[in-house]
Amino acid sequence: MIFPMLFFLKGKRISEVEAILEDGVRFYSLNIFMTGWGALHYATIFFSDWHAKRYKMLDKRNLVPKHLKVWFIVYYAIFMALFAAFMSSAFIFYFYLEKD
Repeated sequence: MIFPMLFFLKGKRISEVEAILEDGVRFYSLNIFMTGWGALHYATIFFSDWHAKRYKMLDKRNLVPKHLKVWFIVYYAIFMALFAAFMSSAFIFYFYLEKD
């Protein structure tokens, strides 16, 4: 579920966001691994004023169209939900199911 959405973001969407936020510097659109990292990075910028100030992108993030912001925030929410489910299942397996 996460990988098809990542390929969807890798297309034109991450390049558009990079053009606005990074002044055209193409770093996160180099390959799929960097796209995953960049999608999480940009989602935190769209999600939090503190992160946007930290990366000096508070004014630039308002220039990104709303439909692009939504895709990155949805990707972040799905990623965090899957990560929490993975960690929960690992803890349950380790602490409750593996009794010797």
